[in-house]
Amino acid sequence: MHRTCPDADAGYSARLAKRRDALDVAYSYHLGKLDKASMEHIHNCILDLGFELYHPLFANKDQDSFNPEIWAGLEEFREHLGGQLTIMLLDEIGHGVEVHEMHQEILAAAVMTLVERAGNP
Repeated sequence: MHRTCPDADAGYSARLAKRRDALDVAYSYHLGKLDKASMEHIHNCILDLGFELYHPLFANKDQDSFNPEIWAGLEEFREHLGGQLTIMLLDEIGHGVEVHEMHQEILAAAVMTLVERAGNP
């Protein structure tokens, strides 16, 4: 069977999920729910498993600010859910907490954490 959609590739889906997880962990840190050492530990675990933390589409083309399409995608997802967004964040390793709103400036800081960790300018 010929696959034309990258979403049909399980490896692609796993890589995408780990990048999203890395972003959620960085967001948890910037929200003040997770300490920096825990964030770094989780990010190191993701890297040790052979996954990347970051995708260039997280940021703008100059890699100096977050990509506003991420925010637009969250808004679209919230509308798809019927109005209430539910995102699982961490307040410590192994303990999640659901939040129902995200803040654009915190998301931008989380993206820039991943940009810096990836070694981008």
